[in-house]
Amino acid sequence: MKHPVSSALHTAADYKGLLRELLSPLTALYRKDCSSFPLPGRPAAYPESEQNFENFSRSLIGLSLLDDEKMTETCFQMIRNGVDPSCSGYWGDLYDESQLVVEQFPVLLFCVRHKAFFEQRFSDEEKAIFFRWFNQVNRVRICDNNWHFFPILVNLFLKILGLPHSDEAIESHWERIDAFYLGHGWYSDGNSLQRDYYNAFGFHFYSLLYAFFSPDEARSRLARERAREFAVAFVYFFSEEGPAVPFGRSLTYRFAQVAFWSLYACFVEDREKLGRIKGIVNRNLRWWLSQDITDENGFLVNGYAYDNPFLTEQYNGPGSPYWAFKAFFCLLVPSSAYFEVPESAFPLLEAGIDIPEAFVSIRRSNGNVSLFMNGQRNAFFCGNAAKYEKFVYSSLFAFNVSRSDATLQTLAPDSTLVACIGKSRFVRRDAVVVRNDAEVQISDWEPVPGVLVRSFIFLGAPWHTRVHYILSDCYVELIDFGFACRKEALHTCSEISGKGMATQELECIPCTNLVSERVWIPFVSARFPAGCHLMADDVYGDDIPWKQRPTARDIEVRHGVLLAFGHVYPLPRRTLRARLSKVKQFLH
Repeated sequence: MKHPVSSALHTAADYKGLLRELLSPLTALYRKDCSSFPLPGRPAAYPESEQNFENFSRSLIGLSLLDDEKMTETCFQMIRNGVDPSCSGYWGDLYDESQLVVEQFPVLLFCVRHKAFFEQRFSDEEKAIFFRWFNQVNRVRICDNNWHFFPILVNLFLKILGLPHSDEAIESHWERIDAFYLGHGWYSDGNSLQRDYYNAFGFHFYSLLYAFFSPDEARSRLARERAREFAVAFVYFFSEEGPAVPFGRSLTYRFAQVAFWSLYACFVEDREKLGRIKGIVNRNLRWWLSQDITDENGFLVNGYAYDNPFLTEQYNGPGSPYWAFKAFFCLLVPSSAYFEVPESAFPLLEAGIDIPEAFVSIRRSNGNVSLFMNGQRNAFFCGNAAKYEKFVYSSLFAFNVSRSDATLQTLAPDSTLVACIGKSRFVRRDAVVVRNDAEVQISDWEPVPGVLVRSFIFLGAPWHTRVHYILSDCYVELIDFGFACRKEALHTCSEISGKGMATQELECIPCTNLVSERVWIPFVSARFPAGCHLMADDVYGDDIPWKQRPTARDIEVRHGVLLAFGHVYPLPRRTLRARLSKVKQFLH
C-alpha cells in the first residue's frame, strides 16, 4: 500500500505527526501484560521470540523521539517484563552473536530519553534486574563488524542512567571500530570488502549518537570530523528527485538511507547547509512514502519499493524495516534551526566523484546517479553478487536480484556479464580488481578454469563504454546487459549497442527488480571459439531518450595491449595453458 504524505515537512510537529502515523500500527499492539509482539510477515533465521522483541525494540527507536506519557507508562511495564527472568515475557539470555545484542540499545535509548520517569518508577530492585539483563552484552562474543557499536551504546546509556557500566568495554570496542576506518569518512564493515549504506546508518549514525549523549569530547570531536568528511561524498548518492542509488545489503531499511543526514543536522549550525540537508531528507521521505511499502494495516513490509522477499537477507524479520525510524533523529533537538529553515533545492555538484576507499566512482546526469562499482564483495548475505558486483548501479533503474539460473528470464542479469559455456550460465562474480581511476575500472573474471575475461568500464553518464577482452580455451558465448527498464515506462530509457551485434531485449520474470515488478533488459551477445577476442559496446541510461550516440572511436588490440580513447591499457600476458581436460571435467 502506498502511503501518501503531505509536501509540508517543515516544523518539528510535521515530522512528529508523520512519525506517529507510521508508529500507530505498532503502538496499537502494546500491552502491559506482555513484553513484545508478533508482526505479520516472513520469519528470519533467529528465534521467533527474538523476532518479536525486535518488533518492540525497533518501535522504540521512533517512540524515543515523541512525548506520550500514557504510552511511556505502558512501555516501561513491558520493559520490566522483558528483563525479568521470572516473568513469562522474559526476553531471554544473550548468547554469542545473538540478535538480542542488536536490539538492546533502542530500549536503553528510550529509557535515557525518559530518564526522570525511569528513575521515579523503577525501584532499586527493578533497576538491579534491569542492569543484569543489559550487562550481558559485556560477556558474549559479538559479530566483528558494526556490531561493536552496540556494547559501546549499551554501556554509555547505562552510565547515563546511573547504573554500573564498563568504560573498558567502551574503549576496547572503539579501538576495534577505529581499526575499520579507511580514511575520508569511510569504514569497512568488519574485515570485509563491504562499503555500503552501513557507513551511513551504521558507523556514522552510531558515532554521532555517541557524540550527542557522551561527555567524551575527544571522541565526539573525531566523530563530527569524520562525519563532515563522509558528507562530502555521501551527498552524491542521492538523486535530485529524492531516491538514493540502491546497492548492497539491508535495503529493506528504506529511508534509513537519510538517517545520517537527519542526525548530522543536530550538529550543524549553518542555516544554508541545514536547508540543503532538509531538502535531501524531505525529498527522500516523500519518494519512499509514494512507494508501495506498507500492507493494508499500515505495517512496513520487507522489500524495497514493494513487498519483495527475494531482496531480503536471512537476518530480516517482520520488524526489520523499522530501522527506517532512524530517519527522524533530527527530532533529538526539536528546537533546532533545522525546523525553522525552508528546505533547499539539491546542491550543485560536480559531474562525478571518485571514492577509492569504497571502490566506487559516481557519475551524475540529468539529476540521476550512476554508481560504478569495482571491488566490493560479500560472500554471506543473500543475492550478494547482485548487490555488490554489477558494473553500475542506478538511482533511476535500480537493480535486479536473480531468482534462479534456470533461464535468462529468471537470472535477470542487469548491468553485468553472463558467460554461457556448454549448458551452464555464469554471472560475473568474484572478479579481481586490476585498476580503478577516474577514467576506467578494470577487472578480471574467470567463470571457469580456462576462460578469462578482462573488462574495461570507461566511466560516464548517461553513456558509458564497456570493453571485454576474452582469453578462452573453449567455445564461449558472452552476453552483456544494460539497465533493467520498467515495463511501460514513460520516463526511462535503457539501451546497449555494439558493433556487429544486434541489440535484443530480455523480459524478466516478475519481482526481480527492486522498484518495478516487471522489467526488461537490453543486451548484446557474441560467440567466440577458443582464442583471444574483443567485445565492445556502449550503454545508455537516463530518463530522457538519447539524442546523440558517442562519437566513433578506435578500440583495438595491438602488440599485446588495448588501445582505447587515446590511451594504452595492459592485457593479460600469462599464457593460458591447455586446460581442456579440466574444462571438460567441469562441464560434465
